[in-house]
Amino acid sequence: MTLAACLAFYGFVVAIVAPRLLPQLTAAGANPRLGVAVWTSAVGSVLASWVGAAAVASLSVVEWSGSAAALLHSCLAALRPLGMFQPWVAAAFLALAAVSLAWLMWLGWRIGSHWYRAHRRGLLHARAVRLAGRAAPQLGAGTVVVESEQVTAYCVASRSRTVVVTRGALDRLDPAELEAVLAHEHAHLVGRHHLLLTLLGAVRRAFPGVTLFRTAEEESGRLLEMRADDIAVERHGPVPLVGALATMTEGATPSGALAATGHSVLARALRLAEPPSQAHRATSRAALSGTAAGLLFGPGAALVAMALSVCPVAFQ
Repeated sequence: MTLAACLAFYGFVVAIVAPRLLPQLTAAGANPRLGVAVWTSAVGSVLASWVGAAAVASLSVVEWSGSAAALLHSCLAALRPLGMFQPWVAAAFLALAAVSLAWLMWLGWRIGSHWYRAHRRGLLHARAVRLAGRAAPQLGAGTVVVESEQVTAYCVASRSRTVVVTRGALDRLDPAELEAVLAHEHAHLVGRHHLLLTLLGAVRRAFPGVTLFRTAEEESGRLLEMRADDIAVERHGPVPLVGALATMTEGATPSGALAATGHSVLARALRLAEPPSQAHRATSRAALSGTAAGLLFGPGAALVAMALSVCPVAFQ
């Protein structure tokens, strides 16, 4: 039970602290890919600690073969080093273990159902635009042109990797701007950004009251747009992409799709016009790398050492 308490406590601390500190490290987008890795590490660390705590608490009850009184006595002995030795505390932990087992089953169903719905929605949307529009292989593999006056381009995650461009975008964007926008959308598909955002969305819906999971989804979406911007700029330069962003601000993006105008267009345009300096990038890279390492390795090693010293029976 001590190990379960430590894991749960660590998860709550990170869930409270991370959404207050991490935005300061990733706001400028100096290293968007590393920033996404840090947000994902924070979510994974908290989720793993809570699931681990629930699993340890559940197993401690499921694998126990003695009487209820003996189990309560064992819990009290394990919790005594932490200063918690009242019988009601052990009883509360036993009740928590039973709830944890049911919660693990519910959590898996909730995340799996959201993942299935998002995947199904992408397939249906890709099929619909292919029926409504016409294929334009000269613009790139999987590109479909839809007859609409809106100035929009976006990608849809599906097996066909569909990129949708409206007639309004073709008419309003010059060739260089159009190529930059298409490079941006293909960067999303090649990087499989939809998979990460779908997973973060599933976790956020499973824990609707946790600020970290909501902020991680929002910030990761913003940073992934910056990452796609950087790939497009490497191939076509910043000027065409900035011009395209200015032209496409009026376009709408369907739910579940990723578009160049999806997140913080003005901030991204300013970032492209005045990119972070090399010194800023290096400082940001060091800070983000240290944070990711701390989230992944530091707490885990500390918890294992604590569990070995306080409750070694958990590892027998």
